Amino acid sequence: MAEESDGIAEAIEGQIRVAVTAAGQVGERIARAREDALRRAQAASEREARELRTRFEAEQRTARTEYGNVYRSDWWERSTPEQIGRTYQTTRAWSQDDPEAARAEERMREELRTRYGVDAADTGADAGAVRAAVERAEQGRAQADVERQRSAVENVEAQQLLAQADQQDRLAEQERAAAEYEPDPEERTR
Repeated sequence: MAEESDGIAEAIEGQIRVAVTAAGQVGERIARAREDALRRAQAASEREARELRTRFEAEQRTARTEYGNVYRSDWWERSTPEQIGRTYQTTRAWSQDDPEAARAEERMREELRTRYGVDAADTGADAGAVRAAVERAEQGRAQADVERQRSAVENVEAQQLLAQADQQDRLAEQERAAAEYEPDPEERTR
C-alpha cells in the first residue's frame, strides 16, 4: 500500500529544483563575468589586474568557507532551499578555477540526487520560476555592486574627513602650545 503524501515533500523538492537550476545559471554567469572583468583589468593595467586578483582571492577564501559546509550532514538537514541554491551557485561560480569547488559541486549533486531526487544537470524546474529566480539573483548582485561602490565612496570621504580633523587637531594643539608659552599680558605690565 502506497503512503499518501501531504504535499510538503513535493513542494520542497520543487523549490529545490528551481533554486538549483537558477543557482547553476547564475553561477555560470558570475564565473563568466569574473573572467571578463579579469581580462578587462589586465588590458587596462597590470596594477588593476593585481588588485582584482587580490579581491578574487579574498572572495575565493569566503566561498571556500561557504561550500565547505556541503560535507556536513547537519548543514543539509538545516538548510533551506534558498541556502542550498546559494551554495550551489557559489560552487558553480568557482568550479572552473578551484578544484575544491568542483569537488563540492559534485558532492552537492550527489546529495541533491540522494536526498531530494533532484538531478542538478536536469532539474526539470519550471522555466518561468527559474527565470524569475535568476532575475532576482541578478538584481541582488547589481544592488550589491552599487552598495559596494557607495561604500567605497563613503570610505574615501570618511578618510578625507579624518585627515581634515587630524590636521585641525594638530593646528589646535600648536595654538595651545603657543598660548602656553606666551606670557600673560597682565604679568608683563607688573
